[in-house]
Amino acid sequence: MNIRTLCLMLLLGSPFFATQAQETSSKGVWTLEEAVNYAVENNLTIQRAALNAEQSDAALLQSQINLAPTLNAQASHNYQFGRNADPTTNTFINQQIRTNNFGVQASVPLFNGFANRTSIKAQKSELDASKADIETARNDTRLSVAANYLNILLAKELLQRAQYQVANSQEQTERTRRLVDAGAAPEANLLELESQLATDELSVINAQNQLDLAELQLQQLLQLPVSDNFNVVTPELDDLLATDQIELSLPTAVYLEAVNTQPQIKAADLRVEGALWNLKVAKGQYYPRLSLNGSLFSGFSSARVRTLTSSSEPSSPNLIYIQTRDEGYLPVPASLFESGSSGSGGVEQVPFWEQINSNFNQSVGLSLTIPILNNWQARTNVANANINARRAQITAQETRNQLRQTIEQAYNDARAAAKRYAASQRQITALRENARVAEQRFNVGALNALDYSLSRNNLNNAESNLLEAKYDYIFKKKVLDFYEGKPIKL
Repeated sequence: MNIRTLCLMLLLGSPFFATQAQETSSKGVWTLEEAVNYAVENNLTIQRAALNAEQSDAALLQSQINLAPTLNAQASHNYQFGRNADPTTNTFINQQIRTNNFGVQASVPLFNGFANRTSIKAQKSELDASKADIETARNDTRLSVAANYLNILLAKELLQRAQYQVANSQEQTERTRRLVDAGAAPEANLLELESQLATDELSVINAQNQLDLAELQLQQLLQLPVSDNFNVVTPELDDLLATDQIELSLPTAVYLEAVNTQPQIKAADLRVEGALWNLKVAKGQYYPRLSLNGSLFSGFSSARVRTLTSSSEPSSPNLIYIQTRDEGYLPVPASLFESGSSGSGGVEQVPFWEQINSNFNQSVGLSLTIPILNNWQARTNVANANINARRAQITAQETRNQLRQTIEQAYNDARAAAKRYAASQRQITALRENARVAEQRFNVGALNALDYSLSRNNLNNAESNLLEAKYDYIFKKKVLDFYEGKPIKL
């Protein structure tokens, strides 16, 4: 299925597309690579960029065809009434005339300031830039899918962590209830733990909502209808989390690599090139234009007649013999002639094909146009083309600056995320030990429920922060790797 057909199906709400999307969404578990590939194939922004490339391709083809001769045929069928000029004799007559004209005209541009050939180069640059735009849209889609995919993984781990906390709170609540019933613990401890259990259960609901939202966002990005069957594969991420030896490429080195590989830079440079070619096209208007022209023409007029001549041979009183073009002498009634006697003349309309043959003419010639004064149109076009070229150069520099700044930001983000993840790991180690000791003291009655819940909440918050830091580091590192030309995969 090509892009054009797919776009039409989307616009028309094709049942086929709806069925295909539903079947795809019901496939169940998605890997990151599958999600990225599907998004690249079905993203509407990419399809719009592909249509722009098709349009640029059509413009390039037209600029190439402009080098070919022009050839046009014409035909007319007319009736004239009243006083008119006979087109075959240029004499005025007062009668109805039927005319037919047939012609073929051709023209070949020999020289026009190299405008046509230069225009081909400009359109070629625009086509290549449009293709680079497609790859830019694909890269943007890949990054968006990766970010949403990691959001789902984070939400899943947060949900699992919240569920574990609920199970732990339920266990502690049941144990404390038994102690309270036995009179070995104050009822305030039970009330505090029941409050903590309710808080943990609310955390589960919030985590489930966050997971649902993350899955919804990825399905929408994939142009899929929402399905409860949607899920993603949780890959092994240990190899991506070695932060004891953080090795991040310096932004300068990444930029030098990205400036030669990122499609948005290529597209900007190609548009500068195309603008410079268009400037030369505009300057071509200063030059004379030379073309070779030729035509073929013939026509028919009902007013064209010829005189008929009778023979000198004896004839009957009522007949005379006239000479015809194809059949020699033929007898005709003498009443057809003004004198009615032998030797007088008559007229007949010249037949259609005989006129077409006799009126056939050909012409060939050269046409030279020298621009002298055309309301400064050529000069204005050159000035506008020069402005467009300078504007394209500014855009190219802005694109480079934006890429450099994005890479610098990605480097700082990745470094900060790695440090945050490493610090969160150190923090979680201390808090886990503190929570373990607090639980032991609480079980033997040496710590009240409020302080125990506080230590557990601190641990829960630290574990949530650790999960967020982990996935934040993974994504920021993947962004930096992406600008180095590495594929996005887990």
